[in-house]
Amino acid sequence: MTNEWTIEIDRLKAENKELKDAMTELFPAFPSNPFSAGTQNHKIFEHLRYARAITTREIHRMGCDTARLRSDVRPILRQYGLDYRCLYIEPGNRLYEVRP
Repeated sequence: MTNEWTIEIDRLKAENKELKDAMTELFPAFPSNPFSAGTQNHKIFEHLRYARAITTREIHRMGCDTARLRSDVRPILRQYGLDYRCLYIEPGNRLYEVRP
């Protein structure tokens, strides 16, 4: 079962990489990071700024709490006309993709 989820995660990440150029055309000016360097919010925002997607596991690996994404990062994204969609991957793991 885990191998199937790993394959699905890899597929979604590959799809995300293919869409990255198209997404850059949609919102080329991703907002600069408004958070203080070294904070959880700063780490999550920087990851989203370059990868445009992040999983719950990646957030936890960075030593961050997913509540930061929902309560602090999302409002900043919305100020710039962006948001994220949350896709269920497996129990305890979700993929957050930035979208216009």
